[in-house]
Amino acid sequence: AITYNNIAIAYSNLDKYNKMLEFYKKAFKINLQLFGENHPNLAQSYNNIGMAYEWLGNEQKVLKYYPKALKIWLTAYNKNHPDIEAVMQRLLIYTKEATSIQLKVLQDLSLLCTKVLGETH
Repeated sequence: AITYNNIAIAYSNLDKYNKMLEFYKKAFKINLQLFGENHPNLAQSYNNIGMAYEWLGNEQKVLKYYPKALKIWLTAYNKNHPDIEAVMQRLLIYTKEATSIQLKVLQDLSLLCTKVLGETH
C-alpha cells in the first residue's frame, strides 16, 4: 500500500490525477484487506481518494470520501489530531455553496462531531 501511495504522489507531481486516483484506490484495497474498515490507515486511503477527486473537480465524490475518513479518525484519534482538523477544513471549503447533497453530508458530520467531540468543541 505504501508503494502504491508513493506512485500516486509521483503522478500527482506530474499533474496526472486520474493515474494518481488509480493508485490511491489500489492502496485502499490493500489497506482494507490488512486493517479492516475502521483503521486509521483506511481513513488515510479515503482521504487520499477524496483529495484526488477534489483535484479532478468531482465534488460529489469528495463529499463521499472525506466524511468517511473523518468518521474513522474521529473514533481512532484525539479530537485535536491534525488529520481531523485538516479534513474538516477541506470539507468546509464545500460549505460556501451548499447543495442539497452537501447539506445532508454536513448535517451528518455535524451530528457525528457533536457526538464524538461534544457540544462545545
